[in-house]
Amino acid sequence: MSYPTIFLMLFFISMDPVLWSGFPVLFYAKRYNLSESFWEYSYNIVYTFGLFWITLYAITTASKKGWLTRG
Repeated sequence: MSYPTIFLMLFFISMDPVLWSGFPVLFYAKRYNLSESFWEYSYNIVYTFGLFWITLYAITTASKKGWLTRG
Protein backbone atom coordinates (compact mmCIF):
# COMPACT_ATOMS: atom_id res chain seq x y z
CA MET A 1 0.00 0.00 0.00
CA SER A 2 2.94 2.38 0.39
CA TYR A 3 3.69 2.70 -3.31
CA PRO A 4 0.11 3.54 -4.35
CA THR A 5 -0.14 6.00 -1.47
CA ILE A 6 3.03 7.77 -2.55
CA PHE A 7 1.78 7.98 -6.13
CA LEU A 8 -1.50 9.40 -4.87
CA MET A 9 0.41 11.89 -2.73
CA LEU A 10 2.42 13.08 -5.72
CA PHE A 11 -0.73 13.34 -7.84
CA PHE A 12 -2.62 15.39 -5.24
CA ILE A 13 0.39 17.60 -4.56
CA SER A 14 0.69 18.41 -8.24
CA MET A 15 -3.04 19.16 -8.49
CA ASP A 16 -3.57 21.19 -5.33
CA PRO A 17 -0.90 21.27 -2.61
CA VAL A 18 -2.99 23.31 -0.16
CA LEU A 19 -5.81 20.77 -0.33
CA TRP A 20 -3.39 17.89 0.22
CA SER A 21 -1.79 19.50 3.25
CA GLY A 22 -5.22 20.26 4.70
CA PHE A 23 -6.18 16.61 5.25
CA PRO A 24 -3.78 15.90 8.13
CA VAL A 25 -4.69 19.22 9.72
CA LEU A 26 -8.38 18.29 9.74
CA PHE A 27 -7.70 14.89 11.30
CA TYR A 28 -5.43 16.40 13.96
CA ALA A 29 -7.91 19.19 14.73
CA LYS A 30 -10.72 16.68 15.17
CA ARG A 31 -8.72 14.60 17.62
CA TYR A 32 -6.81 17.32 19.48
CA ASN A 33 -6.90 21.11 19.50
CA LEU A 34 -7.73 23.33 16.51
CA SER A 35 -5.18 26.01 17.36
CA GLU A 36 -2.39 23.43 17.64
CA SER A 37 -3.35 21.72 14.40
CA PHE A 38 -1.85 24.50 12.29
CA TRP A 39 1.62 23.18 13.17
CA GLU A 40 0.66 20.22 11.01
CA TYR A 41 0.99 22.43 7.92
CA SER A 42 4.69 23.02 8.57
CA TYR A 43 5.31 19.33 9.26
CA ASN A 44 3.45 18.35 6.10
CA ILE A 45 5.63 20.65 4.01
CA VAL A 46 8.78 19.13 5.55
CA TYR A 47 7.47 15.60 4.96
CA THR A 48 6.37 16.29 1.40
CA PHE A 49 9.63 17.79 0.23
CA GLY A 50 12.18 16.30 2.60
CA LEU A 51 11.08 13.02 4.17
CA PHE A 52 9.03 11.27 1.46
CA TRP A 53 12.06 9.26 0.30
CA ILE A 54 12.40 7.35 3.59
CA THR A 55 9.39 5.10 2.87
CA LEU A 56 10.62 4.27 -0.63
CA TYR A 57 14.15 3.63 0.60
CA ALA A 58 12.98 1.40 3.44
CA ILE A 59 10.79 -0.69 1.12
CA THR A 60 13.45 -1.16 -1.54
CA THR A 61 16.11 -2.14 1.02
CA ALA A 62 13.89 -4.20 3.33
CA SER A 63 15.92 -7.39 2.94
CA LYS A 64 18.98 -5.82 4.58
CA LYS A 65 19.47 -5.40 8.31
CA GLY A 66 19.13 -2.06 10.08
CA TRP A 67 17.14 1.01 9.18
CA LEU A 68 18.68 3.77 7.09
CA THR A 69 22.03 2.07 7.62
CA ARG A 70 21.95 -0.12 4.56
CA GLY A 71 25.46 -0.57 3.32
